[in-house]
Amino acid sequence: MEFNSIILKATLIGTSRQKVSVSDFPEFMRSDVQILLDSTHNYEDGFLKSLAMMCTLDNSAAAPIRNDITILQASPKETASYIPDKDIRLLKYLKDNKLFLLILKVIALIVKYQLVLPPIYLVEFIDWAFNEKNKYSYQLRLAIWPLLGTRGKWFVSNCRPDINIGWKNASFEQRLKMFVAMRKSGSALACSRLAITWNTDSEQNKLRFLSVFISVRDEDLDFLENVYADVDTSAEVRMAVFKLLRRHKNSSIVKRYCSILGSIASIDGRNHISFDNFELTPELEQIGINDVVTKEDGYPDFVSKLSSTEIAVLKLVHSVPLDFWRSFTGLDTEGAVGFLTKNPAFRYGFDFTKVIRLFGDSEWAAQHCRCVGVLMPELVSVMSAQDLDDTIDYVEFDKHFVVDSSICRRDDMLQPWERIFSDALVRYIIKSRSFDNSDIVAQMLAVKLDKAADVVIECFLSSNSGNDTLISFLKKVAGYRNMLRMYI
Repeated sequence: MEFNSIILKATLIGTSRQKVSVSDFPEFMRSDVQILLDSTHNYEDGFLKSLAMMCTLDNSAAAPIRNDITILQASPKETASYIPDKDIRLLKYLKDNKLFLLILKVIALIVKYQLVLPPIYLVEFIDWAFNEKNKYSYQLRLAIWPLLGTRGKWFVSNCRPDINIGWKNASFEQRLKMFVAMRKSGSALACSRLAITWNTDSEQNKLRFLSVFISVRDEDLDFLENVYADVDTSAEVRMAVFKLLRRHKNSSIVKRYCSILGSIASIDGRNHISFDNFELTPELEQIGINDVVTKEDGYPDFVSKLSSTEIAVLKLVHSVPLDFWRSFTGLDTEGAVGFLTKNPAFRYGFDFTKVIRLFGDSEWAAQHCRCVGVLMPELVSVMSAQDLDDTIDYVEFDKHFVVDSSICRRDDMLQPWERIFSDALVRYIIKSRSFDNSDIVAQMLAVKLDKAADVVIECFLSSNSGNDTLISFLKKVAGYRNMLRMYI
C-alpha cells in the first residue's frame, strides 16, 4: 500500500478510526516508528510523530523514498568572509529601487574586499541577477558572480540548470546579451567567446554582434583581422569589420593609410601641408579611398564638388591617427596638434573631432581642447579622467555643453573623475543649469564625481538659492552619494 494514500485516508477518516500498521511505513523507518508508538499511550500522537519524521527525512533527501532523486554531494565550505549586514541592507535597497549604476558601483567595490553574500541571501540575489526579464540581467550576472562565493557557484552549477548556460549551449539572443555585458564590463574575453561560435553563426547574427562594438581594443584586433582576412567572410560582414578596423591605430588598414599618406604628403616652404597628385587604384578603392561621398561620411555638402584626388586626400587625412602626425612633423603631441590647428591637413578644413572620436584618442582630444580653449561635449567621453583633470583649467565649457549620459562612454560609466574636473563640472551645472534631469544622470554623477564636488553641492543646497528643478536634482545626487559615502 502506498504511503501517500495511507496519509490521505488517515487525514480524511481520522486516526482513531483508521489504524495504520508499522508495516505500512518504508522498511528503513519501521523500527523507529515502533519505538514512537510504544512510547505513547495515544495512538494518534505516535502516528503524527512518525508522520513528521517521515516528511522530514523525505524533504531533507537524507534517505529518499523515490528512486529518481539525485543525491548531490555536499557544497564545499565557504572560505571567504561574508558581506556585513549594513552592506547587505544597502544592496537590497538599491536592488529593490532599481538603482542600477549605484548597485554596480557598490558590487565592484565589495568585490575588491573579497567578500561574498551570506547563504541566506544567495537565492534572492541569484533570482534577481539571472532574471531574463531584467534589462541589465547579463551585466548583473558578470558583476555579481564573484559575490556568490563557493556555495553560491555550487548552487548555480548543481541546482539551477535553467540559468547555468554556457556560451556554446546558449541561444543566439542569450549569447548576444552575454556579449553586450562583457563589452560593457571591459572583459578581455569578449572576442574569444565570440570566436567559439563565429563560424556557425548566420550572417545576420554576425552583423548584430559587430554592431555591439563601441570601440576597438587591443585584445579585439587579432579576431577582427582574422575575420577580415578570411576569404569565406561575406561582403557585408567584411565591410562591417573593415569599419571597425579603421578605428584602431595598429590595424593593418590604418597602417596602410599611413603609408600611402606619408608617400604623398610634405610640408612646403610656407609651413603648409601639401600633397602630390596620385592615381586612384582598385587597391585604394578596396580600402575605402575613393572619390565617392555619402551622407554616412559626414562631410559638408561642398566636398562633393571637389576633384577625385581631393576627395581621396580628404578621406586619407581623416583616417590616420595622431602617431602619424607626430612622426610626420617630428614634433611631440602638443607641437603636432598645435601645428595641425594652425595649418590644417586639408585646405578645405580638417575636422579634428571626427578623427579624434574615430580613434578614441584621449591625448589628442585633451590637447585639441587646450588649443581651441573650449571643452567640447563630444570629446569628453573620449578623454580619460586624468586628461580631463589636466585640461579643465585651460578651457571653458562649450556654450552648447549639456551634462547628460553622453559625456560618458557606455563601457566606462563606473570609473570616477578626478578632483578638479568634478568640482568644475558641478559649478558648471549650477551656473548654466544645462543638464539632463534624469535619474540615470543623477546616478552617473553620484558614481563618478570626486569627493571635492560634495562641498560645492552642500554649499549650494544650504544657500537656498536656485530653481526647484536644479535643487531637486542636486539633492538627489547628494542623496545617492550619501548612500555610497563609505565606498567612494
